[in-house]
Amino acid sequence: MNGLAWTELYDKFAEFAYVARRQGFYVGQVQQMEYSLFEMCPFPRSYRPDKKGGKRK
Repeated sequence: MNGLAWTELYDKFAEFAYVARRQGFYVGQVQQMEYSLFEMCPFPRSYRPDKKGGKRK
């Protein structure tokens, strides 16, 4: 997956995740999906958050 495709996918996911979290909808599963998306991320690791939600240093 190239950077543009990944960014498009993540942008759409982020919209869904925002609404899902606000409604309390499958919060744990949404978090796991987000981790999975970041595992596929073609950008350098410093761009990706760690599993605690913060940015890596």
